[in-house]
Amino acid sequence: MARQHGDLRKAKGLLLLILLLLFSMLFFARAQANQAGETAVYECSLMPNDTICIDRYFGDANIVFIPSQVYGRDVTKIGKYAFQGCSAKRIYTPETLVEIGEGAFQNCKQLEHIKLKNGLERVGKFAFRGCAKMNTITLPASLREVDGSAFILCSILRTIHVEADSPWFREYQGMLYTKDATCLVSVPAAKRVKELYVYTTLEQIGDYACYRQAYLQKFYVDYTAVKRIGDYAFAGCMELEKGQLNDKLEEIGSYAFAACPKMLELTIPASVVRLGEDAFLANDYMMLDLTPGSETESYARENGVMYSFEPEW
Repeated sequence: MARQHGDLRKAKGLLLLILLLLFSMLFFARAQANQAGETAVYECSLMPNDTICIDRYFGDANIVFIPSQVYGRDVTKIGKYAFQGCSAKRIYTPETLVEIGEGAFQNCKQLEHIKLKNGLERVGKFAFRGCAKMNTITLPASLREVDGSAFILCSILRTIHVEADSPWFREYQGMLYTKDATCLVSVPAAKRVKELYVYTTLEQIGDYACYRQAYLQKFYVDYTAVKRIGDYAFAGCMELEKGQLNDKLEEIGSYAFAACPKMLELTIPASVVRLGEDAFLANDYMMLDLTPGSETESYARENGVMYSFEPEW
């Protein structure tokens, strides 16, 4: 009996130790930052690499200076939805910051300017979605990864600037491309482009690249090496009427042309072998011109999409 009690105490002690270890990895702290006469409160957690992730911001300051350290540890990440819906007009990030997580600044309706410092490497999905007063943003040279959905629904965003010495990205006419010009990453919502022409070297139109472009009427990739059109790439382009694809195209992503009601016809080359879920959803009058026996014909049959066959000359 004594041995059983001893084993039980050991088991309880081990469980307590495990709980303490978990708590130390996921501890939450509130840090005060006093700049510009404002007090900001942050809920934070300690990450496995002994740096800080800001999980939530509590405050209503017009100007926010995100701290570089909390309790003597570097702030390297802004977590998912941490600043979502905050009322700040200007935000300054620290040089220690490496990653901005999914939806971190989503729906910050008053945000006009955010300063991203060199050192930032990753910007996640929907990071700035719906920041309706932000008309420009500059990406630092250190940035390696940015999700194509990061700036969707930023209704007055006209230009995505990239620092000239960036080895990862480039800016062309306010649009964001990879440095080697093989992928179109993002076209700002307020670009007001009616006809989209891209680099001849382009191999991919990225996920969400032209999502809900309100003025886009035509796009041309027939002279390019494009192999993939990403998920939601042209979804919600209400004025889109015409697109010209190339004979190297292999994949059309999920919802790529969803809700493009004015696009009544699109010729799909026989080279396409992969079509994502509901690629042409909510286009009741769209007619696809296909090659008999192609992968796209099977897709159209299975999904109830109207189609005809290209004439053979």
